[in-house]
Parts: sequence; C-alpha cells; structure tokens
Amino acid sequence: MWDAVDQYGYIPHNKLAIVTAKNWSIGEYKNCTSPNISATQDEPQIDCSSYSELGESKKFEVRFYGKTFREDLKNVSFSWRCKKNDGADPTFTCDEQKVFKWDEKN
Repeated sequence: MWDAVDQYGYIPHNKLAIVTAKNWSIGEYKNCTSPNISATQDEPQIDCSSYSELGESKKFEVRFYGKTFREDLKNVSFSWRCKKNDGADPTFTCDEQKVFKWDEKN
C-alpha cells in the first residue's frame, strides 16, 4: 500500500538536486523535466529552463512529491510542476509528476 501511495506522489522526498533555470521569482511555478536514469537517482537533475533562455545549473534542496527514479520504467522522463519557495529549505517544491515515454525511433 505504501508503495502505491509513494508512487502516486503523496509522500514527499527531499533531495539535493541539480536545477537548471533562469529568472525564477519566489512563488513562481515552472514546468520542469527530469530523466529517469539510474545515474541520477541519488542526485536528480531537473531542467526548468525554456527554449528561449538557457539556464544555469546549481545544486539545491528540492522536495519532490513522487519518485525521482523508477526502476520499473524504461525510456521515460518525468515532468513536474515546480515552485520556488520563499528563502527556506527546500528551495523548490515539485509535484504533479507525469511520465513521458521517449520516442524509440530516435
């Protein structure tokens, strides 16, 4: 039961993560993505920059509502809705996780 609750994002996980973003105001939400790869399961990498602005990568504490790595899923990325918090850890909170399958033709 706890595994299912955790899988659907009801249990928060705080992790140090590499966040790529630019011009992010306190209280602002951004759409972010992270790859589901084992190499980043202990230190996730989330990209919150848009195509029009290349962001800078920095390490922050992030609270994730959903697992940042799932061994049962292959060739997928996660999308998140992330908010920059007001000056306290965790710096960011990411929720509303969705799974996207990679195009296997590429």
